[in-house]
Amino acid sequence: MSRKVCIAVDQSETSQNALKWAARAVVNPGDKVALFTVLHPSPESELKAGVGAAAGGVRTAPIPVKVEADPKELEQTQAFLEGCKQQLVAAGVQPEAVEARALVALLGNSADIGREITQQAEACGCESLVMGSRGLGLSKKALMGLLGVGSVSDYVLRHAPCSVVLFKDKPHS
Repeated sequence: MSRKVCIAVDQSETSQNALKWAARAVVNPGDKVALFTVLHPSPESELKAGVGAAAGGVRTAPIPVKVEADPKELEQTQAFLEGCKQQLVAAGVQPEAVEARALVALLGNSADIGREITQQAEACGCESLVMGSRGLGLSKKALMGLLGVGSVSDYVLRHAPCSVVLFKDKPHS
């Protein structure tokens, strides 16, 4: 029976290791794979997204803004995603079973990136989502929490509509 598996990637070593692991351990023959990455918005898009915000960054009214990535970054990302797709194909996934896509977060912070990932997983109707996690220590997580900043993986774990597999690299000895 065919499943739909989402794999969120970025250019970090952990994410690339997660992709290789998912190709070996998660994706079965016949599965469809939604492969995607989330880009930060271009500076122009960030300025547009800030329209209607009050002091302190609190939005006063929702203003629909089409966010866009920097064209050069988008071109590089398409090449990166093609390389990721080729890794999956080399591991035995059929090329036509892999859909690769670049998404753009509204503001580019952890919550917005996590929101894009979870929305993509929901839109795909995937059974599972695989992504890498840097595995910040408790002290760093606590500090980030005090600053009002969370990690992308924490957001995804709390909000994803499917099973989530967080891949962590083994600690270097």
